[in-house]
Amino acid sequence: MKPFRLKSKSCPYCKLINLVCFWGPRRSAPWKRPWLFALSLAFTSLFWLLLWILKDSVYPISFAVEAVVLPLALAAPLGIIVALHGCRACVARLFGDL
Repeated sequence: MKPFRLKSKSCPYCKLINLVCFWGPRRSAPWKRPWLFALSLAFTSLFWLLLWILKDSVYPISFAVEAVVLPLALAAPLGIIVALHGCRACVARLFGDL
């Protein structure tokens, strides 16, 4: 598997990214890949840390927080994987506009 693909036709993540990111194609930029990796790594760590902190909580609000954070904790590693192995179009689409 070759990292940093240039052509989106050889990218195994294009189909999944098109499904998850319902908005259209975004502008590609070389700075988006390292930012996507760093932000995805930070969010993944933050979400799993929050789930670990709330694991033994007995407060009713903790269940609501866990219900919101768990899908995010499962989806955040997608950004890390796409940043490492995805094509430029997938990185731009997942990162969005800035």
